[in-house]
Amino acid sequence: MKKTKPFRIISLIAFIAFVLVLNSCKKADIKPPNNNSAETARAAAIQAIKAKYGNVSAGIIINVNRDAKDLFYRDAATGNMIKVDKNNTGRGPLCNYNCNNTNNPANLHLVYTLSYIQRNYECESANKSNLNVSWTISVPFTPLTTYNGNSSNGTLKVTDPGGTLHTYSGLSITIRTIGADPGCAANTLYEISYQATQVPDSYFGSGMTMDASLSLYNNCALVNNLVTTGDVAGPDFTLYPHLPCSRVDKVWVIPPGGGSTYAQAFGNYNICFYPTGFTPIDYHQVEYRLVNNGSGSLQWDDQTTAIHWARPVGSGSDQPTVNPYTGSSTLLQITASSGTWLVRYRNVKTSVCDIIDTNNPGADWGDHFYWVVEVLTT
Repeated sequence: MKKTKPFRIISLIAFIAFVLVLNSCKKADIKPPNNNSAETARAAAIQAIKAKYGNVSAGIIINVNRDAKDLFYRDAATGNMIKVDKNNTGRGPLCNYNCNNTNNPANLHLVYTLSYIQRNYECESANKSNLNVSWTISVPFTPLTTYNGNSSNGTLKVTDPGGTLHTYSGLSITIRTIGADPGCAANTLYEISYQATQVPDSYFGSGMTMDASLSLYNNCALVNNLVTTGDVAGPDFTLYPHLPCSRVDKVWVIPPGGGSTYAQAFGNYNICFYPTGFTPIDYHQVEYRLVNNGSGSLQWDDQTTAIHWARPVGSGSDQPTVNPYTGSSTLLQITASSGTWLVRYRNVKTSVCDIIDTNNPGADWGDHFYWVVEVLTT
């Protein structure tokens, strides 16, 4: 599903041969500059981040970029789950089949993509993490959290480095409407997410694997109101996650609040540090641009608009980086009702993975697996 790729871009950089040891993940570990201005900025950042994302911790994003190969719907006559014949999905020239203009479920354009898994380190509890799973789906019906007394849910299977399988099932989902699918007239894009909590950090390491699946009720009688996926495997991202250039640390992007306010980008360590053994980054590199591709593509390289840097709070000029510790930067071009924007970011570790072009925004950042793109609609 080409149009959903921006929701799911990342992978592993070649490993870096050094490791620094850090303190455990505790709020007290953050050591911002000792002045009221920095502390006030950090407090405001935490308040804004948690207002949008909830009681989150610092984390990294592991993009998966894989569609579910197997989809199943519930047969109305028998109640059995039937595999969707995706090879026969008769989308038609306008991709205009929906639950009311066909009697064949195979004609529906159904795409379920495991976009990313985000690992958040719990600030309050050392050596535990939460895993946030995000799917992007394109469907001609409305997904539902509950239907007829049944609840939609997600499953995450984690195999630890020792080979033991740990299954987190029946996980409650949240649904966010992204908007019309620009490549399919009948469909709407949705983000479906769920969370596995209190995952021991001992589960993470070389040889760890993760598989996710989704059971999603909907308002489509043609599929008897239920579509489920088979397991979708995430990549092995755990070989060198402690190294700053082999991961992408989360940048917290907050949309404008209305009026003359602007979008904001906050550094990851405003929240807390990482577990023992992780090497910190020096900066996030951040750029953003307006979506203007006429075909509806949301890919960064498909746009022709100007590319901008963010402006650190208190600075008089735009800068290529955001400070991860107390950093708060303003995205001056992104105001209320200004359109759909792409925000991309990557990690910077001085002399290891440096800032790419300190003179002008818009440099080639290389392989898309080295950075993340988020979509922000105002």
